Amino acid sequence: MAGITLHAGNRMEPLAEALSGVVAAPLADPFAVERIIVPNRGVGRWLSLYLAEKRSVFTNFSFLSPDGFFEEAKAALFPGEPRQEYFSPEVMTWRLMRKIGELQSGPSFAEVRGYTRAGETGAGDELFRRLQLSGKLAQLFELYQVFRIGKLKEWEADPGGDWQGELWRELAREYPGGDKASRFLRLANLPDGFVPPPGALPERVSLFGTALLAPVRLQILISLSRFMRVDLFILNPSRAYWGDIVSGKEMAKLAAKTGISPEELGMERGHPLLASLGKPGREFFESALSLGLEAEEYFRKPSGDSLLAMIQGDILDLADPTVAGEKRVLPEEDNSIDIRSCHGPVREVETLHDYLLGLFEKTEGLEPRDILVAATDIETYAPIIEAVFGGERDPGRRIPYTIADRSARSGGKLAGIFLRFLELPSGRFTVSEVVEILETEEVMKRWGFEAGDLELIKGWIEATRIRWGRDALHREKELSFAYEENSWRAAFDRLLLGYAMGGGREEFRGILPSGEIEGSESRTLGRLIEFCEFLFTCGDSFSVPKTLSEWSAALLDSFGNLLEAGEEELGEERTIRQAIGKLAELESLSGFAGPVDLRSVRTLLTKNFEESGSGGGYLRGRVTFSALRPFRSLPFRVIALLGMNDTVFPRAERRQGFDLLAKERLPQDPSMREEDRYLFLELLLSARDNLYVSYCGQSPQDNSERQPSVVVSELVDAVEEGFRLPREGKVREKLVRRERLQGFSPSYFEDGAFRSYSRENFEGAKALAGERKAPASFLPSPLPDPGPEWRIASPASFTKFFLNPAGFFMTGRLGLRFLRPEEGLEDRETFALSGLENYKLIGEMVEARLRCEVRPGELSHLRKRGFLPPGSAGEGVYCELLESAALLTAKVSERMGGALPSTLEVSVRAGEIEISGPLSGVTPGGLLLYRPGKLRDKDIVEGWVRHLLWNAADTAAAPKRTFFTARDKEISFRPVDGAQALLDSLGALFLRGGMEPLHLFPSTSLEYAKKVRKGETPEKSFKAALEKWEGKEQTSGEGLDPYMQRCFGETGPFAGDFAAIAETFFFPLLDHMEKP
Repeated sequence: MAGITLHAGNRMEPLAEALSGVVAAPLADPFAVERIIVPNRGVGRWLSLYLAEKRSVFTNFSFLSPDGFFEEAKAALFPGEPRQEYFSPEVMTWRLMRKIGELQSGPSFAEVRGYTRAGETGAGDELFRRLQLSGKLAQLFELYQVFRIGKLKEWEADPGGDWQGELWRELAREYPGGDKASRFLRLANLPDGFVPPPGALPERVSLFGTALLAPVRLQILISLSRFMRVDLFILNPSRAYWGDIVSGKEMAKLAAKTGISPEELGMERGHPLLASLGKPGREFFESALSLGLEAEEYFRKPSGDSLLAMIQGDILDLADPTVAGEKRVLPEEDNSIDIRSCHGPVREVETLHDYLLGLFEKTEGLEPRDILVAATDIETYAPIIEAVFGGERDPGRRIPYTIADRSARSGGKLAGIFLRFLELPSGRFTVSEVVEILETEEVMKRWGFEAGDLELIKGWIEATRIRWGRDALHREKELSFAYEENSWRAAFDRLLLGYAMGGGREEFRGILPSGEIEGSESRTLGRLIEFCEFLFTCGDSFSVPKTLSEWSAALLDSFGNLLEAGEEELGEERTIRQAIGKLAELESLSGFAGPVDLRSVRTLLTKNFEESGSGGGYLRGRVTFSALRPFRSLPFRVIALLGMNDTVFPRAERRQGFDLLAKERLPQDPSMREEDRYLFLELLLSARDNLYVSYCGQSPQDNSERQPSVVVSELVDAVEEGFRLPREGKVREKLVRRERLQGFSPSYFEDGAFRSYSRENFEGAKALAGERKAPASFLPSPLPDPGPEWRIASPASFTKFFLNPAGFFMTGRLGLRFLRPEEGLEDRETFALSGLENYKLIGEMVEARLRCEVRPGELSHLRKRGFLPPGSAGEGVYCELLESAALLTAKVSERMGGALPSTLEVSVRAGEIEISGPLSGVTPGGLLLYRPGKLRDKDIVEGWVRHLLWNAADTAAAPKRTFFTARDKEISFRPVDGAQALLDSLGALFLRGGMEPLHLFPSTSLEYAKKVRKGETPEKSFKAALEKWEGKEQTSGEGLDPYMQRCFGETGPFAGDFAAIAETFFFPLLDHMEKP
């Protein structure tokens, strides 16, 4: 039976039950599809589950959006008319691109020319600005077609008007009647004698679960109800008439404007939350009443006496809690509304995890599917959710969950890889950009790389010092001058030549070979070159503007060549291919055949990936995490809201100056801020047992307070106005709980309001709250004697021990090594050498000069190795290196006595330690050591140990003096009488250092010994030594060495016999050290 019926209720369940009764009546055609209009997929999923459970079987149905149903009806009633796609925002964007280009030189388009005026980058920038403006206009025209239909028709009828009107006329003239406004008007105003074609309209349609409906959409349903049955199942927060209530803020404004009190004006507030948050709903129901729709009511009073139930009941009855006078008592154990102030998103999710575990423990029958967690920004919270909920290893604390409807960009991997790939041509092909793409699993699989290849490739990059740029020509485009060094091409030439020459070092046709590449490494090199050539070819191609269809073909081809999707990523791959393929469809529909640059296409695809999603994760029997909107109004026993921060929710609106909706607001006009406020009200009313809200209310840096969303503050204010605690105390302090900065705070494991279920945090809290004990030493007791192997050493290993006894013990005795933290790949140009590079190059240059083997063209050679900056800057760096190398060469040559240092085989004993092997640096004047850097304390230690070995050796090859020459200074050690006894004492330290970490440190111990030798008190001596251990602002302390930190980080350097060891080792050293 045709007609329209409005079913109003405050809860989804009775409305769904009423809908179940409607669809229970069989349709005349047993094969006809039951059509149900829903606002989103979340509501459709919930309703399908409800009806299937209610009716045992529910099949042959179709869920449509309101506009989807209207388009279906329009096509059936008026076939053969223009397709609606021409007026979709995506297609309108490119139609507007074309029209603005054609019309913007006209006199009425001065404002448009101001928006699209090219910047410093020229025509490409103008096109991009035009695209941005076209996109904003397309979104506005989409809204105008629903909320400013009269204005559009006025523009179509009047050839005058502003530039917006002229653009709209051009769009409408191309496809008359194809716009949504015309289609809506035609459906809403079917003539009295209109007879639809047989079977054009369904027998009935039901609209379910929406709380807001634009006036024209409601008029269409009323118009169609002449020929079909229409049932509207609408959520209404209150069963009382609430069209005339006003919020406290609105009352204050009117009173200030009129000078008359609210009581004299006869204004009513009703419930403060409904008055403040319910503006969109209030306007909708006023509109429905004005159209003469009478409602069948399905209102249901919330059960129970919890705070949440009482607030929902007050809103249902439109009761103002402040009118009664006496505040109601808030039950002491009531936690139905729980608000948490946290130190950031991570603590929000951690706190939520503990909160849900507590609910499962104390709430009978609560299941994961009964819980909805909605986040203001699900893309930000999703990885944190996966880390906290997905990372829980204890089965007893693991909560099953699903994240609904993430975007393709953040929910998957392929979109992110492809967008980074599209950013390459606009960049400089830096090593970090290229490697970031290469190291993804999908790209490595497509190009045949194996797991170990990545480290090999990074080694080649470091060895050839690639920074950025394909080749000299690419550099010239970027910097206006060409140079090949540090580019990908230069590196590949060097690596290929190194492979061909078997690791030779001589230049060939101006190319310096690099590395020795053997066996399967050559295949890896080939794949790397092939991959980079693919990137470079795409870069060249993508730098040329193309039509949308040309971009579609080029990007589909490059996407297939770039990566290979796994089985679990096939859905995402299909989404990306569809988005790219849509570019050609946009060109066909819009008629825009002009060239578009890469930036515009990349922006378009980025927006598409952010708006498209998998569509999965809806109501799978687990805790559902989602954005706020997909599940609005759906009932859950527990609803938790994350990220309810002041600056995030409700969303701020930034209207354009030419936006007609901003210039004059009409009832039911869309407003993000007001819709968000109403959304919070819907979520508040949808929670059946518990409403949990968290926000970032405390700074993790200084614990300063941050405000929650204004809607949260209004909720707290409403509770304070209507309720009191049974005893002394503030309602606000009960509602809002300030969480601790760390999850291992002891307060979470004490009796009281705070509670955590984390076993790991419990152990941390126990350690934090427990009795502080004296730090334990690294080894409770020395290890057993290391055996005969430890008693045999070479001069080099014996010397190395004293440079870092703790490190020697851990590596040599325990077999433990600390891996160096991996450093990121360097993208920046070599404008200055690092300290290590400076040291290395000066050392090479000094060695070459001492051996009279200076390479011809040394400057060119260093350039080709990639060490020097380009141009004159490189010459300046080379001159500095040359000067430093010359000065050090002169110093060392003077000590050499006309002969190169030689090596002497020595065999000596140091107590129980037998030392044999080569001792290098022997010259006619004694033992000579040098380093191409500043003299360090370690150098003094090394010089002393080798000096004792030299003095104990049975040889008369040269005087028993030792010289250590550095760039800044030079020291020497005079001959030692009783060298063997001193060497024996070092041997005892060496043997002891094989059983425990030795409290001997080159800098700390030396500083202590110097101060004591000068007669300083022990306190001052230890203080000076401690500065060496801890370091100062500009210098790092010796105690930061990972081996020393591991062995002595808890006890400090001065435990045990530190002083005695320092004096044993360094007093003789200081007695024999002198300036030459």
